[in-house]
Amino acid sequence: MGLVLLLMFWVKDELNPDWLGYAAIYQEAGAWLAEQGRDPLFLLLMGVMSTLFGPDGYEMFRIVLAGYFAVFTYLLLRSRQVPTDSPNQSWPLLLLGLLPFVAPRFTIQIREGLALTLVLIGLALLNRPALTATAGTTHRTALWPTVLLFAAGAALHSGTAVLLLALLAALAVRHVCAGAIRLELWLLFSLGLVAVAASAVASTVGLATPAGRAVVDDLYGLLADADATVSAAKWAYWGVYGLGVLALAGRVRSLYQRGLLSEGLRLVLGMVTLVMLPAIYVTALLLLGAGMPAIVVSGAARVMNMLLSVSLLVLALRGALNLRLGLLCLLVLIDQARVIVESVVGAGIVETL
Repeated sequence: MGLVLLLMFWVKDELNPDWLGYAAIYQEAGAWLAEQGRDPLFLLLMGVMSTLFGPDGYEMFRIVLAGYFAVFTYLLLRSRQVPTDSPNQSWPLLLLGLLPFVAPRFTIQIREGLALTLVLIGLALLNRPALTATAGTTHRTALWPTVLLFAAGAALHSGTAVLLLALLAALAVRHVCAGAIRLELWLLFSLGLVAVAASAVASTVGLATPAGRAVVDDLYGLLADADATVSAAKWAYWGVYGLGVLALAGRVRSLYQRGLLSEGLRLVLGMVTLVMLPAIYVTALLLLGAGMPAIVVSGAARVMNMLLSVSLLVLALRGALNLRLGLLCLLVLIDQARVIVESVVGAGIVETL
């Protein structure tokens, strides 16, 4: 898998929709990212790479990055935990959980990929007590390093800030519930309802108002002119995604109740799958129904896709995927491929269904 990723470096130029954009960021001192004050840690990294390899060293930077992603993928597979109740966990399910995360983010969406490698390291630290329990030793969960890793990920790519928010909220739940699983679940479901209600208000009262639309226009300019289109096929598509979100939440809830996740990991996954994902899913539906610009709907869908990919990967590495979640992995992967193909062969906005 690592070798495949390294070879995928050569998928570039017109075949890679973000290749030229990142080349501009590398060669033009941050380009629009610097103008908007976004992702300062990524801009710092690009500055260091530009100093090392020179202003014409973009391809060398991508080779180094491909090597990093290849090594990280290898270590990721080495870190998988085979469940004692299913020692022959199938590799196809593991690969299905890995590909939606790795394929787009380690080859095209490199900023998000870099950020999420730090998030995964942070999740591994949260899971460390579960890893060492069988050796008869205990380790205090490294909360501050985990928070710092999540924060660094948000500074690399602002879209991953939702995961930092999930971590901080999970730590608050942990503090309130003091390890009482039933109380944790009740609080998570309550927070989920509040988040869904808040998303409804923000979508229908906020962004759909003239003032909200003006904010969208300021952010996206001419790209905000293309409104999302609504069709029966599109609603059916989103309905299938909704079933996937429910299946993932049910699986995490089952693992939660059976004590098969470490305390820190179960709280973060619970916050993501029982609170964040339902709220973002409802937001996307409301934005679509309100006829908001396609780029705004696509933004909500992309965050949902990221949270799904991270959650499915974590479950895959723990041997906790079932057939339904395997099908969800396949759906996410196909959807990502569709968007990439439309980006390569199409023009203008790529509208996420």
